[in-house]
Amino acid sequence: MKAIYENVTNYKDVNIRSLKNGSIVVDYDIILEMDYNSEVNIDKNYEDLFGIVQAQLISGNCSDENIGYCFTEPNVTEVPVPTAEELCMDSIEPGYREFYTPKLTASGLSCISHCEKESPEFENCNSGNCQIREIGPMCLCPETEKYLYTLSRCRGRMLKAALYGGVGAGMAVLAIIILTVGILLCKAKQPKKRKDPFSKDQEGKWYEDNDDDEWTVKRGLSNSGSEQGQNDGYKKGMANYENFRPTLENVDTKTEVKIQRPQVSRRW
Repeated sequence: MKAIYENVTNYKDVNIRSLKNGSIVVDYDIILEMDYNSEVNIDKNYEDLFGIVQAQLISGNCSDENIGYCFTEPNVTEVPVPTAEELCMDSIEPGYREFYTPKLTASGLSCISHCEKESPEFENCNSGNCQIREIGPMCLCPETEKYLYTLSRCRGRMLKAALYGGVGAGMAVLAIIILTVGILLCKAKQPKKRKDPFSKDQEGKWYEDNDDDEWTVKRGLSNSGSEQGQNDGYKKGMANYENFRPTLENVDTKTEVKIQRPQVSRRW
């Protein structure tokens, strides 16, 4: 079989599917190689190769008695050219195929994973390493024993020591605030004691307001002797009172004096 197609351009091999008894009936595949890149017209090249193979089969029919092999009218089935995605998926292990995409360049066809920057589904792990697993691309972040990553794809890196120290300090401040608020609330709920105006600690306050002879309107009373004439009489009376000296030797201390019991009225 190889001798028949050895002159066909891009011929690689023949894959025999089956052989039948009697007149030899062979079911086989012809394997051809062709360029597959972004700079060639793949469909046109394939059609040209198919025409060459078909012409080679017809040229080896049984009309020529001197030929070593003769073929009856061949039954040729044209297989469509596989797409770039089909070729790529055939080379990837099942379970990982959905995480790869084909990329056709001038140098040929490449299957790139989602961990590569050229992929339209690129998984950017920033400072970490990307690996393809059965669940998809996964970011492996560096120095996880030292840093904590608060966001996906190895973002939001924080030093663990600083984080734990800050949390501890924050909890301490929160505890102090709660304790302070609790103390203030307890004091606010305690009933306030009313001051007794007649208690001993209030006695001195009855006469502390003013030492002047006249009370102002602001204190609630005014001296009725505010006029000049009445002031003079008041001053003379006070002078006589200051010169008064009682003689207690002539007072009979055995005399009983009855007075009405005083009553104190309090107003709030």
